[in-house]
Amino acid sequence: MSIDTLTPQYDSLSTAKNGAFLHGNFALMSPASVFQILCQERRSVIMTAWHGMSKAHVRLIEGTIVSASCNDLEGAEAIYRLLTWTGGQFHLEPGPTTPTTTIITDCWEHLVLEAARRHDEQDYENILLSTGPSQQQLHALLEICPALTGVAIVGYDGRLLAEVEMADKLVPYATTIAQGLAVVGAALNGNRSVTLYINGNNRLLLAEWDDLTLVLAIPTPGARINDAINQLSNWTMRVI
Repeated sequence: MSIDTLTPQYDSLSTAKNGAFLHGNFALMSPASVFQILCQERRSVIMTAWHGMSKAHVRLIEGTIVSASCNDLEGAEAIYRLLTWTGGQFHLEPGPTTPTTTIITDCWEHLVLEAARRHDEQDYENILLSTGPSQQQLHALLEICPALTGVAIVGYDGRLLAEVEMADKLVPYATTIAQGLAVVGAALNGNRSVTLYINGNNRLLLAEWDDLTLVLAIPTPGARINDAINQLSNWTMRVI
């Protein structure tokens, strides 16, 4: 598709006044698609876009994105924000063809791929936060399980999602613990269980919450480990 063929294909795209030669709507054509066409056709243009209270400016020279701003963001970060827009208006006007100061050095394909990766990562994080137990449930766990003194929810990627009374010095071990539990879970053919993790003087209990997250708990000093294991196991099975 050429930039010159956009107008007859989309009713909202039209020749604009005040020097803009194209006006469009991101609801009909995504920002990524617009950038693809402009870059592949080596266009030199200035894009001004707005969506609600947000506004963006992007400058392209011979198909290369050289500078961008979006609200308080500059450079590549501004492009990443603009690529998340699912609506809004934009207009294009002829820009300079001679390179000046270049702020963005990545090609448009890399920018689009990185924006997609960040979007997928955010979706994954939202899923983790929506499926795991709430902060209120974690506080309730400690109230009904006297053999436990701290608890945390960790993703299988090692990301700490929530914690209550979890010692700060234990947080850096989250990734190692998560990976270790994944191996244990596979060895147990996916059976839900509580595992005791020992690292020096530290004792941690691990229990699978679901396919994406796990529970870490610190046994109360002086409490019997079997009591802590049974209380954590009973709580996870009851809440799930």
